[in-house]
Amino acid sequence: MPARYRIEWSVSQKEDLAISRQFTDSAKQPIDITGMVIVYKAKNGANVIEASTANGRITIDDAEDGLWSMTVPKATLAALPSGVYTHDMVITEDGVTTEFFVGTLELRPGV
Repeated sequence: MPARYRIEWSVSQKEDLAISRQFTDSAKQPIDITGMVIVYKAKNGANVIEASTANGRITIDDAEDGLWSMTVPKATLAALPSGVYTHDMVITEDGVTTEFFVGTLELRPGV
């Protein structure tokens, strides 16, 4: 099954990558994410940015309403080379893993 969405993000190495979103179904109703494992990865060659519910960079803010947040600190971003990273987010629920989105993350040098 292809990813549900294609997402393009851009962030400066001088700021946190901070995102808050809500998972919704096709009718725009919240999806209950209780017990869901969420993993975000961005990759450019050997350079990897990873956030997940396991490492604490993704938090479930309100599971019943599908609300989650992700924060990757600017210190992590500043340690990586600027450039375009391929990224995706996968969710696992009840042993079933789905690629939720794919796209690119532009990591810009700060001025």
